[in-house]
Amino acid sequence: MTPEVKATYRMMLFVAGDERNSQTARANLHKLCDEYLRGRAVVEIVDVLTDYRKALEFRVLITPALVVLHPAPMVRIVGTLEDTEAILAALRLSSNGQRP
Repeated sequence: MTPEVKATYRMMLFVAGDERNSQTARANLHKLCDEYLRGRAVVEIVDVLTDYRKALEFRVLITPALVVLHPAPMVRIVGTLEDTEAILAALRLSSNGQRP
C-alpha cells in the first residue's frame, strides 16, 4: 500500500466454517475488494463456529454476514454478497469504486 492510499474500509465477514454460502461470500467479497477497493480495505474473517463471542458482540445471528465498521455508520449486510450493486450502495460507492 502506498503512503497516499490508506485503508479506508474496515470490515468483518462472519462465516460458518466452510459451509457453501460462507465460501461464496468469501469469494464474492474478495472479488469486490479486488475490483473496487484495491488497497483500501482491511477484512477480518470471523468463523462463528470457533469465535461465537465476536458474533454475539456484533449481534450477528445469521451467516454469512458482512459488518462494515469504517467508514461510519456501521452497516450489516447478510447473504452471499452476490448483488454487487447493492453491496456498493451499502458501502456508499459508485460503480467505479469512488465515493459520490
